[in-house]
Amino acid sequence: MNAQPESLIISQPDHTPQVSAGVYTGKLTDIKDLGLVKGGQYGDKEKLELSWTVRENGKEQCVAQRCTKSLSSLAKLTEVIEAITGDGPGSSFDVMTLVGKRATLVIVHSDDGQWANIKTVLPFKNAHGVAVTDEDIPF
Repeated sequence: MNAQPESLIISQPDHTPQVSAGVYTGKLTDIKDLGLVKGGQYGDKEKLELSWTVRENGKEQCVAQRCTKSLSSLAKLTEVIEAITGDGPGSSFDVMTLVGKRATLVIVHSDDGQWANIKTVLPFKNAHGVAVTDEDIPF
């Protein structure tokens, strides 16, 4: 018979480090389908969570971004697709093709200072300011 431990204490650190506000090159590392998320500002919506990795002070850190599963011209997801591919999504798009791709991220902090939020996703640019895609870079 397996005995259950009397207690299992998990502590939250006093402060979880977050990415500083600024402009970063980010790599899209994961996309999760969150399904129907209830009670948002505009009601219940089907959402995705995009996980980005950025480097700050030599350390990789993760920043997550939630967006509605919409390909409308005003949708945040469309902004991400256009920034990464240089083209619009059309009437359908396989978002998983974006995983592993890079973009320039503008990160801001929430009003209470607790959250690092991705305000804007822009095309990834090289040191000369020229927009490039991963296809332009030989690996």
